[in-house]
Amino acid sequence: MVDLCLSPAQQYFLQILLNKGVLDQINFKVLFCNVMKKFQIDYDEPQIKNLYVNFLRQINEVIQHFNMEIKNGNCEITGLSFYCLIRRCESGSIGDLSQLYSPIELKIFRKVLELIIESETGSVDFTFVLNEILSMYEELSEEAAGSQSQIGKSITNRDIRLVIEKFMHDNWLIEVINSPNMITLHGRTLIELSQYIKQIFPAEYLSYCCLCKDLVVNSFKCTGCSAKLHKYCAKRIFKGSKDCLSCKQQFSSEQIDDLLASLSSAKSAYASSQLSSQS
Repeated sequence: MVDLCLSPAQQYFLQILLNKGVLDQINFKVLFCNVMKKFQIDYDEPQIKNLYVNFLRQINEVIQHFNMEIKNGNCEITGLSFYCLIRRCESGSIGDLSQLYSPIELKIFRKVLELIIESETGSVDFTFVLNEILSMYEELSEEAAGSQSQIGKSITNRDIRLVIEKFMHDNWLIEVINSPNMITLHGRTLIELSQYIKQIFPAEYLSYCCLCKDLVVNSFKCTGCSAKLHKYCAKRIFKGSKDCLSCKQQFSSEQIDDLLASLSSAKSAYASSQLSSQS
């Protein structure tokens, strides 16, 4: 059987990741080390990265047979790396999440996705989203007709807030740190639903990082040519150059300092929020 290809430690690790869905780089390393200790697997700290890269490769070789994969990505807001267990579907459709969410919940998420993608900044005000969905709830409910909704016929802002917070808890959406009440797409969405996003949204609404070529929502922009970069990709560039990859205009020291300060501040705020939630 395919399952026998996974060691007990790998099976245990996979089960925890399956339950959590997403782990940031800090919690991922903590989990990995705890698994190593639990199963009494010796490792050298300097070699830990090579060890878990090989560990994940072996898991992926097995779970690919079930159309699943552990993928690495980066949060656009903090720049932090994260790992998520995704379904490898050709469509990458929201419909693939139907086992996790009710039809009306998926319709609400689809609308939030639309508001974020079509926004100027790649993020939207939470209150605006609540009011927008409330105003068109009857239409969304009719589109989801045919299955019983988990939300009753009488809908309130609180009901919608709970649905959106559910998608935030499951790491499909994320609060824009240091921008009160603003939300955007978590990196998990950009990895797992990228094909879906490309299929349903017109090209004029989609942007791609000029370094890694992947979808970008919360971007760092060149003022000369409007080329866009993930903030973490821009940080990589600025280690060796200050020039725009597209038009070669040089970014100012102020722009670079603001970017680095923004990432550092968001990362610190995120770490503090994680400590608070664990206490």
